[in-house]
Amino acid sequence: MKCKKIISSPNKRKKKFLINGDSHIRGCASELKKYLGMDYEISGTLMPGSRLQNVTKLARNEISGLSKNDALIIWAGCNDINRNESMKGLKYLNDFVQRTLI
Repeated sequence: MKCKKIISSPNKRKKKFLINGDSHIRGCASELKKYLGMDYEISGTLMPGSRLQNVTKLARNEISGLSKNDALIIWAGCNDINRNESMKGLKYLNDFVQRTLI
């Protein structure tokens, strides 16, 4: 029985997986890296105490480097809710989505 050797191309672009958020994402990128393996380039940007306004602003800068095969997770909002400003947080998230889809 012959075995086929599978050679992966060194030029193959890794899929990117970005996580931006407040202190609740601490350790998420490293955990994902363990489970998703070498096919993904995983990074997380931790912004403790940040509100959705700041997290979506950072994501807006990073999204230009992503393709349709990549993923971005925005994980924030607790600080907006804590300040009783959840509607402001939702507004920033909605604005981000509307600008991204255009």
